[in-house]
Amino acid sequence: MSNASDFVIERGILKRFMGTDTHVIVPDGVKAIGNYAFRRCQKICSVQLPDSVTKIGDYAFQDCTALEQINIPAAVESIGAEAFRNCRQLQKVTFAGNPEEI
Repeated sequence: MSNASDFVIERGILKRFMGTDTHVIVPDGVKAIGNYAFRRCQKICSVQLPDSVTKIGDYAFQDCTALEQINIPAAVESIGAEAFRNCRQLQKVTFAGNPEEI
């Protein structure tokens, strides 16, 4: 399970994940997943985002080659360019809401 030291968070924006977990639970209170935040985290299989997230940045999960599933909370209004680029194992993306911009 991820702990606080695995995340670099500035003003509510998750800037970088530095952990080694395969199943990541992003801490409550994070408002946005920054550009490239999970880039090249090749061991991650699943990500659980808190309901507080409203934005997923450009290339946020680029090259997460083992990522299989992610749940997008209802509060998410936009998903940046190529947020899931080269996520070859991604099989399930669940949207709880209806993002205005993908």
